[in-house]
Amino acid sequence: MFGRVDELSLAKPAPAPVAQSVASTTPQVASTAQKPDEIEGKLEAERRAREQAETRARDEQLRAERAQAEVLKAQADAKKAQADVEKAQADAEKAKQEAKRVEAQAQIAAAQAEGLRHAPVATPIEDTQLGQKQRRLIQQRLRELGLYTGPLDAIMGPLTREAIMGYQRSRSAAVTGYLTPEQFDALLPNEPQ
Repeated sequence: MFGRVDELSLAKPAPAPVAQSVASTTPQVASTAQKPDEIEGKLEAERRAREQAETRARDEQLRAERAQAEVLKAQADAKKAQADVEKAQADAEKAKQEAKRVEAQAQIAAAQAEGLRHAPVATPIEDTQLGQKQRRLIQQRLRELGLYTGPLDAIMGPLTREAIMGYQRSRSAAVTGYLTPEQFDALLPNEPQ
């Protein structure tokens, strides 16, 4: 240290008046007492504001998630509706093709029927013209074709007539149940009448 010692004062400072000192500390104590209440109130208000903000944020998050779920559901519904439309279109196209096929078959059948209507009807062979052996051979040949199931008795009864009709249908001929000479020759070649 440099300098002189006499510059330094070792005397005690004079005490301040008491009234003035009490008065000056009282406002500080009061302001210090108010500060914790104010601080606590502000903290409580901030806490409430933060909780409200968090609640609003959660609500907004939930609304956003619901909206997104609704959008996804709407997209799924739209895809399903599109698939249903495509299936209905495919079904309609299939039905249209089926209708065309049925119409073509009907036209073919009508043409065949028209052809049969204008075809000359051959005179059928009379049962009296056939011998017993020929009638039995007819039944046997119809059985071989899988058309006759009755006995080989040479009787031209209902079972034989049904078998002859089946034979005529298989040849797209007029269905009468009685053989024409041409059908007899085709059924039993090389057999005299």
